[in-house]
Amino acid sequence: MIWFIVVLLVVVAAWMALRLLPAGADGHMPLPYLIAFTRYLWIPGFVAALLAAWSGLWWLTLIAAALALAAPAFDLPYLRHLWSLQDWSGTQPSSPAAARGRDMVPGRPTYRVMTLNCRYGHADARAIVDAVRERNIAVLALQEMDAGLIERLDDAGLGAMLPRHQLGNMHITDNGGYNGIWTALPVNASTPMTVDIPAAESPGIVVPLASGASAGTGGPCAGTDGPMAVGASLDTSAATTATTMSGDAAPEASGPTAASPERTILFVSAHPKSPMRGCADWSRGIIGLGAVHETLRAGDIAVVMGDLNSTNHHPSFRRLLRSGFRDAAMARGRGRVLTFPSWLAWPRLELDHVLFTDGHGVVVDEISSFPVPGSDHLALTATLRMS
Repeated sequence: MIWFIVVLLVVVAAWMALRLLPAGADGHMPLPYLIAFTRYLWIPGFVAALLAAWSGLWWLTLIAAALALAAPAFDLPYLRHLWSLQDWSGTQPSSPAAARGRDMVPGRPTYRVMTLNCRYGHADARAIVDAVRERNIAVLALQEMDAGLIERLDDAGLGAMLPRHQLGNMHITDNGGYNGIWTALPVNASTPMTVDIPAAESPGIVVPLASGASAGTGGPCAGTDGPMAVGASLDTSAATTATTMSGDAAPEASGPTAASPERTILFVSAHPKSPMRGCADWSRGIIGLGAVHETLRAGDIAVVMGDLNSTNHHPSFRRLLRSGFRDAAMARGRGRVLTFPSWLAWPRLELDHVLFTDGHGVVVDEISSFPVPGSDHLALTATLRMS
């Protein structure tokens, strides 16, 4: 029995130590999958502690108990505000009216965002549009889309609520489909590929940091063909314009130009490859999203949303955070918001994220997940307030 317990503890300790690898070293099979389940290593640790206690091996019991407690301890950054006295229920507002009431804070622009992996375009378009309407979404990021889903979204009325959008260009190497982003906010610029990573293109839109988020009409998106260049976030001189869902060109720009000092927010829909499509590309894609900051001017904000195929246990994801991002669930501090798989309540992982530029006073008022028929991921929504 003692040797079984010792071997079990060694395996648990070695498995837990994988999260300490250098960023990029986790890009080898099967490390991404092993590291993803680090948070559940308390289970074998607890079993080892019970066996050791039952055998009267108290020194092994203490070691096993320490390992069992170490795994959930990694969740502590997500629990910093769990016992705050602020009003919080962990769920979405009960009605659209309540949501709208929480969205508008005088003098503090607030944006409700949503992201969803559409599972090869199989997600229910009507359910997506209903969620946008009921939850008062200002910016919608979708991944793994196909042309059929785009058509169904149009038929369901997405363009009437979020008339401006930018899609990534389709490629045969896309991981599950292409990505897109929609909004009803005024848009200064857009690009199908914000940064060049080995995955489906990550489209982005740039909106002015106005006095409050609104679902009203605004200026058009100016398109670019390649990765967004430094300073291009306010470039409205490009020849092409983004279109509405109906395919009509947006009206002529009346917003800020490249010479305007107005601060902006860059919203990006991203989906690095899953490890099964290539571990090295998986790691490079996650780390490569950090280059989004190179597209910003001083004082501007980036919000990256999507199925990032990683958790904070992965060294590659933590490298992305160190590039200047904060994770919305971690910033909210009420616990992890788990999103995959949708069909299994436990064990579930937080593969979908909303990240935002650190150090610019962004406050996460709310973050939660909910099911969408046809997708193997839960949709993720967050309310971001500029304080």
